Amino acid sequence: LGLSPQHAAVRVQRVKNQLDVGRTVVRALASDPRCPALEDLLGDWDGTPTPLWRKRIARHVRGCASCSDGSAGLVPAEGLLSGLALVVPLYDSGQQVAVAVASSAAPATA
Repeated sequence: LGLSPQHAAVRVQRVKNQLDVGRTVVRALASDPRCPALEDLLGDWDGTPTPLWRKRIARHVRGCASCSDGSAGLVPAEGLLSGLALVVPLYDSGQQVAVAVASSAAPATA
């Protein structure tokens, strides 16, 4: 990527922050019953996730004691993948990948 270690660390931290915001928004939207103030905020929302609505909902969650309580039990972002095993692909010098790409690009015959 051509980034310094410091720049890469900043970008990783920003991604983690966005992930945390997204998780708290999803948790607030999935809560039952929802916070009455959140219900009022969502009155005009058509349900389509957009950056603007994510920001609006996140702003509400940050300032609402009821909604922010729901995010207290979230596993830290760095712990989400810790239980997954690392899978290393076998080296095949790209031959299988080239065959797969070529066969998927071939026109279909009827």
